[in-house]
Amino acid sequence: MSKSKFILSIVMFLVAISVHAIEVVGKVIDNTGEGLPGASVLVKGTTVGTITDFDGNYTLNVPNAQKDVLVFSFVGMANKEIPVKGKTTINVTLESSAIALDEVVAVGYGTTRRRDVTGSVASVKADELSKVPTSDVSQALAGRVAGVQVTQSEGQPGASVSIRVRGGISITQSNEPLYIIDGFPNEDGMSTIAPADIESIDILKDASSTAIYGARGANGVVVITTKSGSKNESKINVSYDTYVGFKNLANKLSVLDLREFVLLDYERRRWTDASEGLASFETNYGKFADLDTNYAGRKGVDWQDATLGRTALTQNHRVSIAGGNKELKYNLSYTFFDDQGLMEGSGFTKHNVKFRVDHNAKSIDLCS
Repeated sequence: MSKSKFILSIVMFLVAISVHAIEVVGKVIDNTGEGLPGASVLVKGTTVGTITDFDGNYTLNVPNAQKDVLVFSFVGMANKEIPVKGKTTINVTLESSAIALDEVVAVGYGTTRRRDVTGSVASVKADELSKVPTSDVSQALAGRVAGVQVTQSEGQPGASVSIRVRGGISITQSNEPLYIIDGFPNEDGMSTIAPADIESIDILKDASSTAIYGARGANGVVVITTKSGSKNESKINVSYDTYVGFKNLANKLSVLDLREFVLLDYERRRWTDASEGLASFETNYGKFADLDTNYAGRKGVDWQDATLGRTALTQNHRVSIAGGNKELKYNLSYTFFDDQGLMEGSGFTKHNVKFRVDHNAKSIDLCS
């Protein structure tokens, strides 16, 4: 290769690099015009990036000036993506991200934005409740709300579940919170509602949130909002949800066979009362010398397996029809839940029918 061709190759290589790589400078500010120190500036899809200085200024070498996209981010601000497209100066204004603050929660006197609520309110949405396959919504709240304790009285299917908001405050009276379902007090708690019918649950914990309910809200208030219809006049939504599960006893205790049980009873009677014990032993089991003949190889009854040995079926089926328009919304649902339970003779079956209608009545001029 001649010297001139070699020099030309180097020049073309440097030109190619200069065409693709570029140094970008700029400033990141908020909506008030103040610089954001520590904001992240990253080339999308790579690890190439930098952070802004105290005044919000930055300098970044971009590998591909025509195709790369810069991603600007800052805590509490919405991310912004800007294509470079050969620009050497890119100034960015980031907007505040207030999604959590604008979340709507239900309180005693209607609904309001979370940032406007001065009391302590905990919320659980429908998608979180649907992750727990259970017949009682109270069980789905366990471990999901701070300051709320959920306990079940016993292990059998359908057993009652109690809720304590920030512990119990009464020794002689009930410590159950007040349940409000779609604006109406309910004495049966959440056991009568299918989990799939619930839109959201808001738990009011302190006095400022529960003042409207008076003494009834002393143990906290659980505000439940069920699903309503839609405003789409052209569609009727029909949905079917189901799940099926199986359960069995994970570990069983090792038990004696029939011959070992008889020998153990022999030792017990012998050491308890030698004379009368042996006599009663022979009355019940026969002579000791005949034990192998009478009991070796005989199959006894494993009561552990007989009472807890089955594979229990759990199933849930829900059908709903929802629709409406601007003035009228409706939601009709039927839920069937069946839990056999591990123990023979135990089980729980529940049928839920819910029909909700929301109607905006028009004003009537009685004077016309």
